[in-house]
Formats: sequence, C-alpha cells, structure tokens
Amino acid sequence: MKFRHVILATVVGLLPVSFWAGGEQIVLRPSSSPTSSPARHAAEPGGTARPAPDAPAAEGDSVVRKSNQASKRGCGSAAWLRGKVHLCNLFVYDRHSRWSDEERRSVVQRMDDAVRFLVGEAARYRVEVAFSQETLADAACEQTIPTDMFAPPNWIGDAVRRLGYDSVNDLVRSVRQRTGCQEVALLVHVNKRATSYNLTFSDGIHGDFHAERAVMFSRYRDGRPTCAGSYAHEILHNFGAGELYFPFDTDTRRKTLAASMFPDDVMCRVDYNLRRISVGEYTAYRVGWIDRLDPRHKVFED
Repeated sequence: MKFRHVILATVVGLLPVSFWAGGEQIVLRPSSSPTSSPARHAAEPGGTARPAPDAPAAEGDSVVRKSNQASKRGCGSAAWLRGKVHLCNLFVYDRHSRWSDEERRSVVQRMDDAVRFLVGEAARYRVEVAFSQETLADAACEQTIPTDMFAPPNWIGDAVRRLGYDSVNDLVRSVRQRTGCQEVALLVHVNKRATSYNLTFSDGIHGDFHAERAVMFSRYRDGRPTCAGSYAHEILHNFGAGELYFPFDTDTRRKTLAASMFPDDVMCRVDYNLRRISVGEYTAYRVGWIDRLDPRHKVFED
C-alpha cells in the first residue's frame, strides 16, 4: 500500500506561493534575500563536510570519487528544477534501524521546509516550479544499510525491487507515466546517524543511475537532526548543482573564491535557519533557473 503525501507549490515571478501541507492551504509570499551569516564550508551545520560521491559505473560497483562535473547539468531523471517536479520519498530500514511515526513526521516536515525554501528561491529568479511529493511503502533491507557514502549502493536497488519495481529506473518510468512529471528524483530516508549524500547522473555514468537519488540520514554523526537545509542541498545536487567547497581540489583557491562570491549559498554551507542561506547565481544556473553561465563563474566548472 502506498501513502501519498502531496505538496503543490507554484511560483511565477514574485507572486504569492500557494501550496498544500497537512490538508491545509498555505500562502507564502517571497521575501527579500536571506540575511547573511558567517560562512561555514560544510554540508552539516558547524561541521566538517565529507565529499559526496558520484554514481558508480554500475549498480554493484564502488563509487568513483570525482569533483564538480559540468555534465551533471540538464541530464538524468532530474534534469531541470523548474516546471513540474516530483519527489519520491522511500523510508527504508534494516535490523538495526526502524522508523517511529514521530520520526517519520519529522522527516516529512523537514522535506516540506526544504521544498518551501526552494520554491521561494526559485521565485527570486522568476522561475515557475510545481513540486509534488509522494511517500512510497516502506522497504526492508536484508543487508545492513551502510552509513559510508562510498559503499556500493546496490542496496537501494534491492529496496526498490521489494516494492515490485525492476529497478530505480523502472520506478521513475512508472512515476512519469502516472504523474505526467518528467523531472523525478528519489529520496531514500534512513534512520541512522551519518552524512547524507547523492548519486547524480552525468557523462560516463552507467545507465542504471539515470534515475537520480539521494540518501538522507535522519541525523548527523554527532546526533543532531539533519536540518532542512541539508535536504535542500541534496535535492539541488540531484538537479545538477555542484559543491561549492570543492572537496576534491588539491588546493583551496576555488573554495575561497566561491566563499567570497556566494558565502550563504546552500551548496557552500547549510544552516538550521533557512533565512540565513540562499541559492546563488551559479547554483541557479546549474539547476536551470538561469540559462547562461556568467563568465565569472566558469572557473567553478569541471
């Protein structure tokens, strides 16, 4: 049985945002740019970031550690963060982890907050976005779900097959046929302490990973709840955004430059207060909110 949790959010320019949450219609009027705060180059608030992996060559392989590929833009199942966008939430568990109703509701709320943040940021670029979400049936994993982001991710495909799909690609095809949304991403929720990460499609990646996905752990390694900013960060990754702290560079030049140009960009750092972060122009270009790359930002492309 599938439980559907739907959020609809549409923005054109600076018009009010109307969306549904918990059976209640909410109107959100876009505000001015978020307030600034000291930059922290981390995917966790106040923590040390771990580099997110790219998708492996095939589902059972180990991931390949690469940097910020320009080819992630405009490809995969989540090519552009505009128009109709559908997010599939899959709660998984193993013998070491379970989900309580309260924990599940907390994740759903953080996802709602992340979507509201992205809708508001899209409005600043006069882009129309219509999000919908659904929660699939829970999936049990026979093997222990790894917390190491560089572990082989074949367990995700195993979980999806338990729901009756042949693969994650098959799940995306089904969602597209059923919803009419072409832009689809899978959020796999795990009730463990670890750093969340994404598997994003780009040139040279095996076709098994055309269906883009993120693995979201409910808490950071230190036990703090994963903030809504981290959910927004990983969703943006699935739609082509790159890291702005450049974890694979051999020096800090690009990291320092990005921090000076976009100190509050959500791809540079996250914060429990969403008003303290934003989506900068380079990230907006990567997800399709801006059509042309500013020549000043070309240095960030790999």
